[in-house]
Amino acid sequence: MSSQSRVSQKSHEEIEKYWTPERREKAIERPFEPTDLPPSTLPPPGGEEAQDFPGHDPHRERDRTTAGGVKTEGLVAARLVPDPDVYPWRAIGKLFFTADGVDYVGSACVISRDGLLTAAHNLYDVRTKTWSDDLWFYPAYNGGSSVYGSWRWDKMWVPDEWSKLDQEAYDVGLLRMRTSGGRSVGDVVGWLGYSVDRTVERSWIDVGYPSDEYEGKRMMEEEGAYTRMLDSNKVVGKQGNMSGGASGGPWLLYGNKALVNGLHSFRRAKKYPGEVFSPYFATWVVEFIRSHLG
Repeated sequence: MSSQSRVSQKSHEEIEKYWTPERREKAIERPFEPTDLPPSTLPPPGGEEAQDFPGHDPHRERDRTTAGGVKTEGLVAARLVPDPDVYPWRAIGKLFFTADGVDYVGSACVISRDGLLTAAHNLYDVRTKTWSDDLWFYPAYNGGSSVYGSWRWDKMWVPDEWSKLDQEAYDVGLLRMRTSGGRSVGDVVGWLGYSVDRTVERSWIDVGYPSDEYEGKRMMEEEGAYTRMLDSNKVVGKQGNMSGGASGGPWLLYGNKALVNGLHSFRRAKKYPGEVFSPYFATWVVEFIRSHLG
């Protein structure tokens, strides 16, 4: 999987100084208007054998004793994550960034010891051909801050296919984060695994920071079942209504919430009310992640 990249030119101190509480408070979700993708005429994916790549919980024993009673089964509408300090939720957070002089927000998750997974449209605008800057990540962001600190970016990548217009099927971006105090973000909060080539006859849990809920300051989760495929089976839909601030947040597998099998990319509320969409996670996603984050 070939890609394009950009390297950070600013210090940790410069970006930290920029993201004052006032700027974080006023940052908005980035508009993303997808094209009118055609419904798929192919049978839903399911012939490939799924590939799973496990994550890592550095506090496994502690989380086992504190996560009791935290359930998401049966969700219909978005609700607060009961305990964002428990893995795997702790490895999900809020992403701040700038683009063309505007302060934006999105969501992301830790996918390797020092790497994040988010939506490519948070990182690179295909219409203006410009990269985002000042990227700043708070894992388990809660009420305006995080007990796990804040992390700045070092390098980011988007697939070559994303640089072309009308390529929503490749709305997947990666970030490598700088260490802080000699530790990587994954050493502190752990990282999620990921799964590809799955049958789509299932449910997922969409996790992120929708701007229309709790002013985007609280982590939300929303379960939803498979709805449809678009664009020759390259885009998959699920039930859901989370808004743009959740863009880039992971779709966790129902039944194994430590595995990412999609991400919050876009909605087309008028044509498909009550649905959200993700690139279908196929083998190319593994190649993309492993070539840059190991």
